[in-house]
Amino acid sequence: MRKYFVRITVFMVLMSAAGMNGIYVQAGAAAGSAIGQDPAWEGRSSRWYRWWDEVDLAELAEEQFEARDYRAAAATYGRMARLAERRENSAWAMMRRAEAHIGADRLNRAAEDYKTVIERWPEEINYRWALERLHRIAEVFADEKGSLLWMIPFNRTHQAIELYEFILEKASGHPDRIKWRMRLAELQRRDGEKEAAMQTWRRVFSQYPHSEHAPTARIKYMEVKFNQAGGRHDRPELLRQVVSNADSFLRNHPRHELAEKAQEIKSKAENRLAANKLELAEFYLHSSHYNPEAGRRYLREVLEQYPDTEAAGKAEKIINQLDKDGNNPDSGGNPSNDQSNEPQKVNSKAVITSLAVSSIENPTLNPELAAVLRQQLNEAIMQDETVKLQRSSQAEGKVELEVKDFSYSAAGSAKLRDDDEIPDGVSAHTTTIYTAFLDARYRVVDESGEVRRDWSELQGRADFPRMPDMAMARETAIEQAAKDLSVRIVRDIVDVW
Repeated sequence: MRKYFVRITVFMVLMSAAGMNGIYVQAGAAAGSAIGQDPAWEGRSSRWYRWWDEVDLAELAEEQFEARDYRAAAATYGRMARLAERRENSAWAMMRRAEAHIGADRLNRAAEDYKTVIERWPEEINYRWALERLHRIAEVFADEKGSLLWMIPFNRTHQAIELYEFILEKASGHPDRIKWRMRLAELQRRDGEKEAAMQTWRRVFSQYPHSEHAPTARIKYMEVKFNQAGGRHDRPELLRQVVSNADSFLRNHPRHELAEKAQEIKSKAENRLAANKLELAEFYLHSSHYNPEAGRRYLREVLEQYPDTEAAGKAEKIINQLDKDGNNPDSGGNPSNDQSNEPQKVNSKAVITSLAVSSIENPTLNPELAAVLRQQLNEAIMQDETVKLQRSSQAEGKVELEVKDFSYSAAGSAKLRDDDEIPDGVSAHTTTIYTAFLDARYRVVDESGEVRRDWSELQGRADFPRMPDMAMARETAIEQAAKDLSVRIVRDIVDVW
């Protein structure tokens, strides 16, 4: 019993506080509050009163309203709305009841009445005026704050959001609909609904690109998106969206007063993206997993894609240092991939002198593997000195390839860079290192269809670091593993023949 008593007590406190903290509104002739009475009601009441000449309730309700007995008036108007036989009479009574609820500071009930009138009798009322009344109630909810027992703060922002969503659903032709949508987004952000706020802003600048609110909406969208991309680990996919939106802003509004702000947000996002790519380059330049070709590639991408960033300056220094040292790590030359059967320079004992990649089957869930493998296998054939790449119709041997699996697992930890190898003195830090495994089998048939090399299984491997942008790291792992596998296939073919 005590548990139920506590629950009932809390409920009563909540209900009383909701009324206590509301904004008292007079809706009579001397209205002077946040919502107030529309002047258009003067005269309109006496004109519509003739509909109720036979009904004493009309006169009673108006007298109660004028006497500011708003709760009694609301009850009387409600009864009138139920008894009315004509739609316009029901609509009028319901609108008057909403005004009475406003006078009684029962804004929730007033809002429900306006919503009912808008949905049930849109042709019998002043539709735009009803929407504007709902808007004013929503603003009271948005600005109202209070506390329970002077200790627990609360607000009614969520009620304002619900009202704005209803208003915008019904206000397709209202001149203030874009301004109201911007207000909705701000309330959503205040209430912690960041995703909903971004969707609302996006709707403004995508559906109304030429409105005065579109630039502001895009800037606010970019700010929230940029903040979401931060944290312990960046989310590069969000950073790229920020850059894309900033480019659209600067292209469509180059002279807008917010253009400088858009450029600032874009620069911050590009600096983070460039830092991620520089980190990948430094990984492949570390002595324990040295791959100068991959390292240089990502350094060049930093310079080409993000030339105005801090990372670009670091990338240029590293490239200059590599040129000076001749691409040599600690002891010179490329270290092995920790595999005993690392591909070596092929010999010149091949019988077949030309090869073509005939087909690649890829039953895995990684559709990009087939295209990457074909490209890497073609490059491996071209770089070999004993065979040459030909069209399938002209090649003496045709390679048929089937991908079996692609996987990766953590292999330990490693330094991202060596302090003594980086000219700018950036401190080294430790990261998780993964090893990717690409398993496949291949065979070779000659021009006559004879199998010259039956199905043989090989595995390509590649190391890659844990990064904020794991999609980019995974893409790199697939490319490097495919390259390793392709070199092994060409070497195996040449060794057999």
